[in-house]
Amino acid sequence: MSGLTIQGGTGASGASGTGAALLRGIDLRIAPGEVVGLSGPSGSGKSTLLHALLGHLSPGTSISAGTVRVHGVDPLTPAGRRLLRGRVVGHMPQDPASALDPARTALHHIREAARRSAGRADLGRLALDAARDAHLDPALLRRRGSELSGGQAQRVILAALLAARPAVVLLDEPTSALDAETTGLVARHVTRLPWLPTVVIASHDPHVLARTGGRVITLRDGVRGSGSPPDAAPSPDARGPATAGARTAPALPTASAPAVDVSGLRIRFGAHRVVEEASFAIPPGGMLALRGRSGSGKTSVGRAIAGLLVPEAGTLDVAGARIPWAGDDRTRSEKPLVIPVLQDSRAALHPGETVRTALVRAGRAAGRQGSTSADPAELLARFGLDPRLLERRPHQLSGGQRQRVAIARAMASAPTLLVCDEVTASLDATAERMVLDALDEALTRTGVAILLITHSPAAADRAHRVLTLDAGRPA
Repeated sequence: MSGLTIQGGTGASGASGTGAALLRGIDLRIAPGEVVGLSGPSGSGKSTLLHALLGHLSPGTSISAGTVRVHGVDPLTPAGRRLLRGRVVGHMPQDPASALDPARTALHHIREAARRSAGRADLGRLALDAARDAHLDPALLRRRGSELSGGQAQRVILAALLAARPAVVLLDEPTSALDAETTGLVARHVTRLPWLPTVVIASHDPHVLARTGGRVITLRDGVRGSGSPPDAAPSPDARGPATAGARTAPALPTASAPAVDVSGLRIRFGAHRVVEEASFAIPPGGMLALRGRSGSGKTSVGRAIAGLLVPEAGTLDVAGARIPWAGDDRTRSEKPLVIPVLQDSRAALHPGETVRTALVRAGRAAGRQGSTSADPAELLARFGLDPRLLERRPHQLSGGQRQRVAIARAMASAPTLLVCDEVTASLDATAERMVLDALDEALTRTGVAILLITHSPAAADRAHRVLTLDAGRPA
């Protein structure tokens, strides 16, 4: 039997540690070659459903009823997983950077995937064709996984899927870290794959789902809702400020000295310079939005300021003092000044820590600096999260929930500068508005400065100032 079948009122439960149902009463058949969208807010069960099709259930989670079949095979058995993985089923995770070996080049990942569908003589051609179809700049093929932005990592994973040509393609938020133009190109391409696989696309973006041209299945609180496609959303470039409740012409805070001052920043990867002479300052209580196409250098700027990447040149002043670029060279008192919230929320959180432990530990760090931190439950509430999540670990959260926990933990540390890299990209409109409202409130209440790296016009509209990068240069 081909295609995907979930029947018998399939349910998954237990990831919360309380036996709570994550999926309930799911009956679904997807035909060979069909393209289907999965819609629903953050935490609705989209990723859990994809993981059930992969046979990858989180520790403590089990199928409590029903059956799952992929090409007639049960993916939840060890033998079924071995049979399906890679050759039959391909998957793009919500945190694509975590799926790449940081020491291997993009070309290596794509060539390894191509081995599943091509002879040795065809590997190079197939890998290059797949990179082109994924709209991946050939210059990026020699970069290692650790040198790629979130959007670039997404396209490397997509190119690997195109090279492997699996019969079933499962895509979890495949365009979340991409700019509007690239989102449109990728969304069109993945719904018109030449070998006609079964494709399931999970996305919170109605505009992406409307391009599937087929069924859109809605999940809410783990239950299947209407199967009708959502209304096509306006393209990201056409969205007005009301999309996420943006402020109107926010006033830039005035201060005698900036919270952060970046001057003459240049970043190079090998022979390729990715950022050229970037300079900017952010006052206390100010938000600077950093925009630009995927691969324009935005993430590299954020990683450099966060101490995760040493640039070729430039200076960094925080709270009026010069600090080193390398995080390892920063003193114990300097390290808490700049806290990053990166695109890969799974890698950002300790897998063995509960949400409560992570927030309490961050609050203690703030206390050592003379700051006070909010109660963990209050912090979660600010970001629209249920206090019951306090006892969960990262693998027991949805991607959107993990992202908001990462932001809450960063705020608990009471930094001078918060570096937010695409922190709303995996969120639905309601969750995005909650996060942006919470960041707005933090600007006023704590005086934190925020560097907001984003593709979202709605998010950028919240900023006091917008800086656009074009091929690594301020536009």
